[in-house]
Parts: sequence; C-alpha cells; structure tokens
Amino acid sequence: MPMRRTAGQRPNLLHLLIRQVLLMITLLATLATYALNEKTTIADHSDTQLDLLQQELIETQLKVNAYLNWAQLASSIELNANRFQLEFELLTMDPDRDQQLMAELTEKLGNNEAELSALPATDPLHAMTSTLKQHVWVLADIGFELLETEGSNARLQLFRDSLSIVTEIKFSITEISRDIFNQTDDLKRHIDSIVSQSHSGQSQQQSLFDQLTTVMIFTAGLSIAAILLLLHNLFTHLHQRIVLLEQYAQDIGDQRYTRPPFSSKDITGKLAVHMGLMARKIRQSLRQVEDSQQEIQTLAYYDTLTGLENRRLFYSNLEQSLSSVKRYREHVALILLDLDRFKHINDSLGHEAGDLLLEAVSQRLRKTLRLDDHLARLGGDEFAILARHTRASGAVLAQRILAALAEPVMLNAHEVRISVSIGIVIIGEDSDNVSDLMRQVDLALYQAKEKGRGNYQFFSRQLQNDADQKMHLIAEIRAAMHLDQFELYYQPKYRIQDGSMIGAEALIRWQHPDKGFISPADFIPAAEECGLIIPLGEWILTQAYRDAQRLAKLDASLSIAINLSAKQFEDPDLLQKILAIRGSQNQAAPKIELEVTESLLLKDIHSSIRLLGELQAAGFQIAIDDFGTGFSSMSYLKNLPVDTLKIDRCFIIELPENDKDAAIVESVINLAHRLGLEVVAEGIETEQQLEYLKACQCDIAQGYLLGKPQPLNLLLSRLEAENVST
Repeated sequence: MPMRRTAGQRPNLLHLLIRQVLLMITLLATLATYALNEKTTIADHSDTQLDLLQQELIETQLKVNAYLNWAQLASSIELNANRFQLEFELLTMDPDRDQQLMAELTEKLGNNEAELSALPATDPLHAMTSTLKQHVWVLADIGFELLETEGSNARLQLFRDSLSIVTEIKFSITEISRDIFNQTDDLKRHIDSIVSQSHSGQSQQQSLFDQLTTVMIFTAGLSIAAILLLLHNLFTHLHQRIVLLEQYAQDIGDQRYTRPPFSSKDITGKLAVHMGLMARKIRQSLRQVEDSQQEIQTLAYYDTLTGLENRRLFYSNLEQSLSSVKRYREHVALILLDLDRFKHINDSLGHEAGDLLLEAVSQRLRKTLRLDDHLARLGGDEFAILARHTRASGAVLAQRILAALAEPVMLNAHEVRISVSIGIVIIGEDSDNVSDLMRQVDLALYQAKEKGRGNYQFFSRQLQNDADQKMHLIAEIRAAMHLDQFELYYQPKYRIQDGSMIGAEALIRWQHPDKGFISPADFIPAAEECGLIIPLGEWILTQAYRDAQRLAKLDASLSIAINLSAKQFEDPDLLQKILAIRGSQNQAAPKIELEVTESLLLKDIHSSIRLLGELQAAGFQIAIDDFGTGFSSMSYLKNLPVDTLKIDRCFIIELPENDKDAAIVESVINLAHRLGLEVVAEGIETEQQLEYLKACQCDIAQGYLLGKPQPLNLLLSRLEAENVST
C-alpha cells in the first residue's frame, strides 16, 4: 500500500478569512465601545463595578457550564476510543467479523471531532482541545481506512497505529481535565478577587480615566498587529496548500498514486480532489494500456485456439536456434507434424469437433515434450517443434509422438482415432537458413505421407534431388503444353461376342524432343500435384472431341472414352466446362464416355451421385474405371448413375488360372448384368484370357492383344481396313 501524507483536514480558506475579518471587526467594535463606555461611566464607577462583578459571575458560570459539557464530551470520546480499540482488536483476530459496529464507532468519533471543531474561538476550551481534536480525527480516519482495507498485514499496521492514537487521546483528556480543575480553582479565586477589587475600585476611578488614552493607543496597535498576524496566517495556509498541491502533482507525474493531501470545500480543496480523481483515472488508463499491450502480445505471438506459439513467434525462435547451432555447435531438431485426414473430421463431425481435436493434440504434444522445447501451431492441422535432439534422439521423440497421438480421442461422444505424419530436419546438418530448413522439413513430411501416413521421415539429399527433379519436370510440362508436345493415342475397344470395334479410350502421350517417350505414370502425378492437370485435362477434352468427330464420320456408333482426373472431378464448374467444349465444335456431338476411378467416387459419394447424374442427363455415358480396387463401392453401386464397369487389369492378368481372380471377375460381370450395366475387361494380353471372358459373357474387351494405344490416323486406317474386310 503506498504511503499517504497525513496532512489532516484543512479548514476552508473562505471560512478562515470570514472568521478572521469578523474577529478583527469584533476587536475594533469592542475598542470603540470600550472607549465610549469609559468616557460616560467614569462618574458612576461604583455601579459599573457592580455590573462588571455580575458580568464576571455570569461568565464564570458559563465557563463552569462549558467545563461540565466538556466533562460529558470527554467521557464520550474516551468511551468511544476504548470501544474502538477493543473492536479493532477483535477484527484483527477475526477478519470475518462483521464490521458494522466498527463503522458505527468510526461515525461516532467523527461526530466527536465535529463537536470539538464546533467550539467557538472564544470558548476557553477551544485552544486546549486542538490537539485532542487532531487525535480524534486521525483515529476516525484510521477507522475509515480500515473499512476500505482487506489485507491482514495492512490491518495489523493500522491496529498498531491506533494503539498510540488511543493512548494520546486518553493522555490529552487527562491533561485537559487537570487544566480545567486548576482553572476552576482560579475562577473561585478570581471571584474573590473581583469582590475585593470592587471595594478598592473607587480609588482607581480617577487613574482609569488617565489610563484610558494609553489603553486606546495600545489597543489600536494591538489590533493592527492582530490584523497583520491574521493575514500572515491566511497566506501561510495558502502557501502550505500550494506546496502540497505541487508535491502531489509531482507524485502523479512520477506515477506514485496516493490520496489527495487535503480536502476542503474551497477552491484549493476542490482542486486537490480533482487531482486525486485525475490520478485515479490515469492509473486506470495505464492499467488498461498494459492489459491491451499484453493482449496484443498474446494475439501477435500465440495461437488463439491452442495457446501455442504461432508461426511468427516460431520463426523467430527458429532464427535464434539457428544462431545457437552456428555458435555453440549444438544439434537441434526441427519437426513438422500434420494430422492425417483432418479434413474428414471437419466434414463428418463439424469444425467444432475439429477445434476440440486440435486442442487435444496440442495438450498431448505438450506432455510429450520437455519444458524448454518450442511447440507451435503453424496453421490448420500443422504443428512444428524445436527441440535439442540429434538424429537418433529425434527418432525416439518422433516415436513417442506417434504413440501419444495414436490413443483415441473423445469428441462430443465420438471416439476418434487419428494418425500423424512427421518430417524431421536436424539443424546444423542439413541447412543453415530458415527458408531452406522449412522447405526441407516439408519435403520430409510429404515423404512420410507418400509412405502411407502415420510415420516419420528424415530429410535427405535424395529427397531434395527428387524435389528438384519434380520441379524441373513441372517446368517441362508447362513448356510442353506451350509447344504442343502432347498428343492423344487411342486404344481400341471390341465387343467380345462378335469382335466389332465399339470405340476407343483416349490416352495422353508425351514425346520429349530430348528425352524421348515419357510415361504418363511419370508426368501425370506431377501435373496433378501442381495443378497443371486442370488445363491439361481441358486440352484432352477438346482434342478428344475433335478426334471423336473424325471417328464418327466413319461410324457414328463409335465412342471415345476420356479419363477424368481427381482435380477435374472436384472442380465445381466441370459440367459447364465440358458443355462449353462440346458447344464450341459447331458440329453434331459425337458419343463421349467419361471414365472416373472408383476411389475418386468414394471420397464424397453423395456429391459424386449428383454430378454423375447431371453428366448422364447431358448425354454422356459414364464408366467406373479400375472397378474392384476400392473395396467398398458395392453398397453404393445401385445408386450410382453409370453405364459401364471397367474391371481393373490386376484381376485379368492371371486369368483363367487364378481361381480367386476368376471368382471376382465372374461376380462383377453377373452383378453388373443384373444392374443393367455393361462390363469392360481391360489389360487382355492372351487368347486364353479373351476366351474365358467370352465364356463369362463379358461385354467389351480392351488390351494389347486386341490393339495397343496408337495415333488417331492409325486407328482410322485400322477401322477402314476392318470395314473393307467386313
């Protein structure tokens, strides 16, 4: 608790000035009255002496009455002070005690102080009780401060202060009572003296007249001195207040916020009160500024959901760790974590459940790490860790993290099991700057996802080389699209029962001018990853439409099958784009079959059903490619708006020797026919495979035995030859 200046209750300056002026007027009026009375009453001094005697007796009686009133007031003050000390001691021993009695005692002490202050300046007790009045005010002030104080230590200090004040009050009362007793004896002797003086007054009448002029001169001088003294006292009070206000302003400037040094109803008292209010508002404003700065600091450097470091603070710590590694040759592991299939949690259980999962993951990671390790949420479901580890101990930490996050998590009554993919870079071994480290750890994380998720991978130079090669390949794909290096090949499809060609599947090929033929298995995944598959897929659709029109001139019943990539199928504008390409040909629309892989449909089966229905309604045939590899499409097959099932070549390659493959193929064919669908078997390479499929009533065959992928001109020539032969 800050120290408080005990300046006391300051009198009102206006009241002080009025009191002093009244005193001066009274003094001058008394002087004039005395002079006139002396001039007119010298002759009749005996009667005057009698009147004076009576006046003295009355004044003596008034003093006696004042002393009696003082006795009652002193008794009340002493009783209230003793009860105050007792109640204060009880409150000190029992902080939970009701403070109502203490409030009442404090109010009574305040009333006692007001009674003492109400004594007029002419009262004989006025000067004697000034010290007592000060002590009573201080004790009442302690009472008010106690009622505002809750700390036990502060209350104990106030209690110690009150003990000395109560002792001073008792001492002052004793001293005043003794003085009053002495003055009472003096009054008795004074009465006796007046009586004796009345007998000798006759002889002094003449001398009084002679002394009148001297007394008037002396009184006039005394009045002037009194006026000067009163003015000096007034300006002294004013100077003291100005000094206190100056010091108080200095305290506020130094942020030492104390109570106002005094209070009164004049202009200086109001100024002190307003300065106190200003100090309180300044203190509140500074506290609000500090709270705001703390909140800004938290928002700037910490994640609002998990309370972990955010990306900004983590990058700063990463810079410091990099400097420490360079300076002290330490080993620090940079670990990047990404929750596997977190989007599925948000889509199935909602974003609120996703937030709960992120909080649970952050708590488990905290428990797994050491106190001096840095843990941050970089965004979404991506976390990062900085920890002093070598490659071996970093692997141990990654295993602990995998084990900790493998435990199920309860999300709104749903038990969820998650896995995490982890990439690790050892700072000081792999790179020496932040951007390279983050790129390398991201490569390691991507490698962990490619290896099936739920594992950890260290960055290696081979990963960097593979990434560089992929970037180079992506650049070459862009150049190839610009230079028209891609072309479409077509693999024919035949109806098994009569051997007639019913169409072909469009397959993209890339003949690199320097590297020669590049397999689609090499460049299609790279195009998918970087987003080039969208413009490349639109080019395939456009070119396939043009080729299909040439094919339709020979046989309008022939169809062209076009594969849709995952990113194309997820494009919300896919239908509009396909219709726009079809409408730009200015010719009759050929038969087009769109092929979609089974695993792609299962990502969002309801959206897939809606989109396939719209495509089918627009006149396109729909085929499910690689059927049987998704393991779960049977339950949705009856609802899918499709026309054809394509059995994946992995079930065809070992026919008819492999009984399990044979059973799967026969079941798929029977199921498709029961649902009114045609079946295409792809990857046929032997006559035995073809004969077996013909015996199983398979509808359409496709494979190297019947025809390899070839340019459109060769396919047209082959079709013309077959027509001529027919």
